[in-house]
Amino acid sequence: MARRSGGEGTIAFDRERKLWVARLSMGYDAKGKRIRRRVYGKTQREAREKLEQLRRSAEQGVSVTSGRAPTLAELLQVWLAEVHKPRVRPTTYRRDEWVALKRLTPALGRHRVSALTPLHVEKLLREMVADGLTPRTAQHTRSVLRAALNQAMRWGLVSRNVAALAEPPAMRRKEVAHLDKAQSLRLLQAVEGDRLEALVTVALGVGLRQGEALGLTWDAVDLEGGTLTIRQTLQRVDGEYVYLPPKTSKSRRTIPLPGIAVQALRRHRTRQLEDRLRRGEKWDDHGLVFTGANGQPLYGPFVTRRFQRILASTCQDCSGGADGHAAAHEFRSLPRLRFHDLRHSCASLLLAQGVPLSTIQEVLGHTSYAFTRDVYAHLSEELKRDAATAMDSALGG
Repeated sequence: MARRSGGEGTIAFDRERKLWVARLSMGYDAKGKRIRRRVYGKTQREAREKLEQLRRSAEQGVSVTSGRAPTLAELLQVWLAEVHKPRVRPTTYRRDEWVALKRLTPALGRHRVSALTPLHVEKLLREMVADGLTPRTAQHTRSVLRAALNQAMRWGLVSRNVAALAEPPAMRRKEVAHLDKAQSLRLLQAVEGDRLEALVTVALGVGLRQGEALGLTWDAVDLEGGTLTIRQTLQRVDGEYVYLPPKTSKSRRTIPLPGIAVQALRRHRTRQLEDRLRRGEKWDDHGLVFTGANGQPLYGPFVTRRFQRILASTCQDCSGGADGHAAAHEFRSLPRLRFHDLRHSCASLLLAQGVPLSTIQEVLGHTSYAFTRDVYAHLSEELKRDAATAMDSALGG
């Protein structure tokens, strides 16, 4: 027997399908014919939840008066505003919004979601790669579409997810850029005395993400115990600084600090207190460890640009004249890196010291061991080759 659910729609058990079916009337089409939609669930509760989702999608304008499924452009608009935005970080939302509106909508937006096929998606991905975009960019585009179509399935608008069925572009994992031991020591020498000295030292020493480092507060640092705790991250959204929870539950962690990082933080705190005394009432106190000259939060792109200038400066003191400059430059200069590559350098140094991958996972705050293993697989292989060479040398090979 059909049951009313809150006065809107009905729920009944379909004995033939052995599923609960929820039906909803969604008005009339242009010819005056009633538009009816149905969704199924293994339990009455599941069917009721799908009915609620279907009703909300109708209220939000996802369904069209003709009774046909919405276009992908219509779906993406509703999915972005009503589903995706409340669930993800602002920076993630802005990135996915750009993909949805600038890549997916122009290419596939005119298609009804029920008419989309895996071939449509694969053609778009192939064209992106052919136009010079990376397979990773194409993969991310597919991921955004897959997430939107997953919601369409929950709303009963489509019966399958064509993005999930589409063959993704082949990807080769890019080896992460990093500094070796000699280069890391050279960097610490180059950054000595700079305002970023402690920030770079800590990022290299314990592999913090940039947002984790910039959001670090003094009450989360225990210099006596030699630890710091990641409780929040700092991001700039629409010109405003926003504090957000760590990226994942694993990212919320307490990390032991190496002695060199503790020493750098002690010197940094002294300099910051001196700045604070000089500024007086003009000091903008946020309790942050790493700040600008007035105590304000540091802007991520500024940190990256200054960090890269430090890297570039390492060849300015090369000596040996014109003939010897090339060799000196090769030895002393550091490669151009992102600030995030300090995190990879930390992992590389720990691996070289024989630290297990499971421990590195905990230090870096990765969600899974498998992710850590995959990212740094090539580094592990290099170390295995070094170990074989060392054994060969030890045994007189």
